[in-house]
Amino acid sequence: MDKIKEYAVTNYPKTFKDVKDVIVEENDIVYFVSAHKDGSPIVINKKLLMDKKIIKNNWSLSLGFYPGVCVGMRTYNEENQTTHVLYMPFVDIALEIFNN
Repeated sequence: MDKIKEYAVTNYPKTFKDVKDVIVEENDIVYFVSAHKDGSPIVINKKLLMDKKIIKNNWSLSLGFYPGVCVGMRTYNEENQTTHVLYMPFVDIALEIFNN
């Protein structure tokens, strides 16, 4: 939340001038940032912050299909990420965790 506060104070200096405690409330797709509890919030889209690399989504979950029958689990360690894969007949589920 500190990065959200920093972004709001930097990009909206008139709104947050002399404000000591910026209030951030999180929704599914946006952040509501306000100078005090009764103030009108600034709405900041999470996708905008991810695109600007202010906040990072450091994981991914994917579903895949493959020809064959296999049951098991495997971890792939790579330089930039670790991938945990669960194999079921004809289907695999992969959790990719990216290194910062």
